[in-house]
Amino acid sequence: MNTLRRIKFSLAFLSALLTFSVVLAACSQGTGGSGTEPQNESEPSGNDTKNESASEEKRGSISILTRDIPDLDPSVGTITSNQWTKWIDENSPVDVKYVPVVGSEQEDKLNVMLASGSAPDLLSNLFNPAHRNDLYAQKQLLPIGSLIEEHSTTYKKMLEEYPVLRKLGTKDDGDLYEVGRIQQLFPELYLLVREDWLTKLNLQVPKTTDELLDAMRAFVRQDPDGNNTDDTLGINIGGIANINIEHMFESKPDDFNFIIENGKMVHGWDRRKAALEFKKTLFDEGLVDRDYLLDKGGNKAKEAWVTGKMGFYGTWQGNLNKEIESLLQNVPEAKVIAIPLPGSQFGNFAPALSAPAQMVAAVNRGAKDPEAVIKFIDFVSEESTQAVLSSGFEGVHYNLENGCPIPTDAEKNNKEIVGKVFSTFVSSGILFGGECAAEDKLDLTVPANKMIYDIRKTAKSIYVNPDIHPAEFTHNEWRPQVPADINLIINNTKQQINDMLSKAVVSGSDYTADQAMKDAMALWESSGGKKVDEWYRNWYEANKDSWPFNKDLYTGL
Repeated sequence: MNTLRRIKFSLAFLSALLTFSVVLAACSQGTGGSGTEPQNESEPSGNDTKNESASEEKRGSISILTRDIPDLDPSVGTITSNQWTKWIDENSPVDVKYVPVVGSEQEDKLNVMLASGSAPDLLSNLFNPAHRNDLYAQKQLLPIGSLIEEHSTTYKKMLEEYPVLRKLGTKDDGDLYEVGRIQQLFPELYLLVREDWLTKLNLQVPKTTDELLDAMRAFVRQDPDGNNTDDTLGINIGGIANINIEHMFESKPDDFNFIIENGKMVHGWDRRKAALEFKKTLFDEGLVDRDYLLDKGGNKAKEAWVTGKMGFYGTWQGNLNKEIESLLQNVPEAKVIAIPLPGSQFGNFAPALSAPAQMVAAVNRGAKDPEAVIKFIDFVSEESTQAVLSSGFEGVHYNLENGCPIPTDAEKNNKEIVGKVFSTFVSSGILFGGECAAEDKLDLTVPANKMIYDIRKTAKSIYVNPDIHPAEFTHNEWRPQVPADINLIINNTKQQINDMLSKAVVSGSDYTADQAMKDAMALWESSGGKKVDEWYRNWYEANKDSWPFNKDLYTGL
């Protein structure tokens, strides 16, 4: 698979930038002192030991939005002053001021800072494509195409090797506004099953949604945990599990339920109806928690899974390790495997995968020294910078085994590098040849680690598969920028439609799937939805030969 090789590019910008944003919280152990303010080197002296010439340019200075960690261990310093800020100060071509914001508050606080003129120069951690589009529409972002052409080397090379980064970062005025990363392709979502329950009840791994229903009926009605009590559930139906279920039917529970059918882009109402009918059956037959709509954060479903009371479970890869560890603490005999999403009348689909190309940063239009910002982007794009900021120092924090960094003390590293907290963003396997997965660092003599390792390896082999693809026509990160009036229609109808369909799931014969779909389609049409359908249809016709679609996850960027 050509793409899987090409995306193993060691100069992936944001792997370093995101890591950098996080490792600011690292500890004072090793080189540098915790809590020590970085020395200001913005004004080189005439007798500097570096023997700089009098004509050398003045060292630049930038500010950068970084993610705060409120519960940071005081022993590691502060988010803005620690071992890693000192290392950056000593090695970066520019001075850096850090503006930390808690992740859950970032969008709101950034909007306020931009409105007041106090926002930092480099806006990192912009993971939400819709928010990036809003900032562009509000003219808050600086076009950087010419700046990169004139002042960049490393990131400029990245754009040349991976033109999809330029395509995705370019807005409708034709200029480049966003910077991104290239990362390894891996599963984001998993569908797990209690294999020991399948074995006990003489069941096979379900290959279709009908077989999935039969397996869940057995899990609920045939006492798979052997306690002579009817206390088991088939699956979690909210949150991530709901996304998996929708994907089985080539549907998605949000505003992006468009599909490519017969060479055209159409609204997949029939897919949504099929997914609704399936979930309605789960609820009507008592195969899921009756109060799932109240389980907003999924904590109740998680508790059922880790205590051994649920047979199938949808989860996010970032939660997998802790959930398996907890399950085995409570039910040591449990056996868990990852399985493909069962096929439906619409085909077989993969769960959500990572984006091999992801746009996640931009430059503030009010940046005081844009050239210095570009220099810093190049600095964090260098392989040597990324290696330090993602894994620490060789011989101190890790040793290389088969080309991969194996931690010398995982617990100590988690505190110093904060990789455990942000592993979703920085452990993409791009560095060190792109062959180093998080599961390869596990101690396989620990039973939970061995199961986690097997689940992750199996999931990658069955989900990252060019013979199937995720249900969306393009990756979430690759959504086209829609005009403001189109986006308004989507935002005004999305939640109302979801609420109608959720009501249908729990209402039995009082509110049927047919009626819910009629109501949803009527709301869509009366709210201007036909205009949205037309926009996507025309956009696809104009871009079908050039835009990155899900096929490009595997066949080339």
